[in-house]
Amino acid sequence: MKFRPLAQESVMQSPMQSRIAEIISEYAGQGIHRTGTDVDNQSADWLMQRIEALGVTANQSGFEFQRLQPITTEVSFANTTIMGVPLYDSLYTDENGITGSIGELGSNADIGVAMSLPFAASPNGRLIHAARKEGKHKAIVIVTDSQLPEDGVALLNAEDFDSPFGPPVLQVANKHWSALQSAMNSGVSVRLVLHCEYVNATARNVEARIEGSNPDLAPVVVMTPRSGWWANASERGGGIA
Repeated sequence: MKFRPLAQESVMQSPMQSRIAEIISEYAGQGIHRTGTDVDNQSADWLMQRIEALGVTANQSGFEFQRLQPITTEVSFANTTIMGVPLYDSLYTDENGITGSIGELGSNADIGVAMSLPFAASPNGRLIHAARKEGKHKAIVIVTDSQLPEDGVALLNAEDFDSPFGPPVLQVANKHWSALQSAMNSGVSVRLVLHCEYVNATARNVEARIEGSNPDLAPVVVMTPRSGWWANASERGGGIA
C-alpha cells in the first residue's frame, strides 16, 4: 500500500478542522519546546492569548527549577566528531572530557556503545540502565535504534533527573553507527566530552476553567503537556489544539 501525505488530499476542512490545523501549525513553528527555555515561555504567552481569544480567562502558575544547559556534547576520534545530546539524569564531564578506548557495552572498553530504542523497558534499555548502575565504563554512547529515522536522536527519558547517577551518557543519531563501529574495530583512542551546566529557569503552566451546566457535579480535569524534547507538534499539538 502506498500512502500519500495529507497535504495532497483534496478534502474540504470544517471550520473546527481548520482551526485545529492552524493552532498546530503555529505551535510547530515556534521552535524547540524544551521546558524553561525562551521558546517555552513564548509558547505559554501564545497559548494564553489563544485561550483569551475564545472568551475564556487564562491563568498561569510558574515554578522554578534547575535546567540542564549543554555546552559541549560530542564524541571524537581520528578526523570524526559526532555531536549528540546528553542523557539528562547521568553525570557529566568537565570541558576536557574523557579519553580512552571504545567498545561494545559490557566490554572492557573505557567507553561503551549500544544501540537502543528510546524506552527504558526495551532489552537494550535495561542493559544500559544496568551498565550505568554498575559503572564499569567511564562513559556510554547510546545510538538511536535502526528502526527509527537515521538523522534524528530518539532520547531516553530522564527518570532520575533529581538524582543523576552513573557515567556520562551521550545519545547520538543512528547515521553515526557505522563510524562508531569502525572506531570500535580499529582500536582508535576516543575522546568524549559531555560538558554541561545547570542554570536557573522558570517553567509555566497555563490554566483555564470553563463552567459546566451543572455546578453540583465534580469537575472534569483535562491536562496535556506543552513542552517536549523537540518541536514535537505531532506529540503535543493535538492535545493543545
